[in-house]
Amino acid sequence: FEVVNTDVSRQRGLSGRQKIGASGMLFVFDELGFHGIWMKEMLFNLELIWVRESRVVEITKNVLAPKLGTSQRDLPSYYPQQAVDIVIEVEEGFVEANGVGVGDELLLVDG
Repeated sequence: FEVVNTDVSRQRGLSGRQKIGASGMLFVFDELGFHGIWMKEMLFNLELIWVRESRVVEITKNVLAPKLGTSQRDLPSYYPQQAVDIVIEVEEGFVEANGVGVGDELLLVDG
């Protein structure tokens, strides 16, 4: 996974990319919160995996890329139902293909 852990890198996210380029993008936050994900300049559909203290607490499927030309104020944003400290963006179909479910533990390994 590609890790983004600064305000600038989290805001940019996957904007403008033709594909993820890795298994997904891991958004790491310093504190638990209702961190939103917006779909600015997204060119493909996603699934969002919401993680709280290393546990998957929610999964959002069918996160559709906005139509080209959608104004910034009309862009969809997505939020978890509870505070999280990690959000993982993966390509559509990843969750089912890899058997990811609520309650799964996330093990972060360097390298």
